[in-house]
Amino acid sequence: ALDPFAAFDGLAAPAAPSAFAPTKLTTADFGGRWGPAKHERKRECPAPPGASLASLAAKLARVGAAEVEAIPATQELIAAGTHAASSTCVLWHLKLLPSRSVLVT
Repeated sequence: ALDPFAAFDGLAAPAAPSAFAPTKLTTADFGGRWGPAKHERKRECPAPPGASLASLAAKLARVGAAEVEAIPATQELIAAGTHAASSTCVLWHLKLLPSRSVLVT
């Protein structure tokens, strides 16, 4: 008899499609889009243990954002993606704060 659960390994679920597609922008392009942006939301949240600009960029990449620039001197990261459902360009600005939190705009 066929085993209906043979394909299920118990550990891996199929990856959900990302809501964003990476958008490659230069820093100048990012800045040009940031100023006239119509919507902005700021949130401060706890930084993951051992957070760095590289680890934050990797987390954003998992949701479909492309790193535009990391600025170590100011602990800032900018990234961009295109929202799949609306084709709207979404811009992220993250700043690692001395309090070990992240300001996300």
